[in-house]
Amino acid sequence: MEVLGAIMALFRANAGLTQRELGNLVSVSEQTIAFIEQGRRALLPRPAVEIDRILKTGGALKVGVEKLPKREKFPVWAEEFMDFEREAIALCWYENVVIPGLLQTSDYARATLRSGVIPHLTEEEIEQRVTTRQDRQQIVHKPKPVSASFVIAEPSCWAGSVDPR
Repeated sequence: MEVLGAIMALFRANAGLTQRELGNLVSVSEQTIAFIEQGRRALLPRPAVEIDRILKTGGALKVGVEKLPKREKFPVWAEEFMDFEREAIALCWYENVVIPGLLQTSDYARATLRSGVIPHLTEEEIEQRVTTRQDRQQIVHKPKPVSASFVIAEPSCWAGSVDPR
């Protein structure tokens, strides 16, 4: 992922564009472009095709995304987290308003990914992420399962103002 990001950065620089300018052309933030170039965020297939078109790379980024080894489809921090998660003997989790990925059904995960909270994903990207979430759930189904604690909070909505007394 880092190599693909560095190649994208080189193509962008050779085209004379800043991260902000490329982001505007692709309709993503400057920070997203920076994270992709730093290998902190995966370059997804749809943006890869658009960036290839803009930077006139001949499809190099699209092919790079398609050929990434499965393990390199996630940022380094996420890969490390999932390694620790697989080896853990206990997990403690807190989520606000959403059910953690380890507890999500396929239907719930699809609904969450289609909710518009994150950038729009294609159906193929959604299915890839749902599969990844379901694969991660194996850690709670192994013969000696991890001891897991989850706290899920859903704050109530306030109508009107709050009396500070």
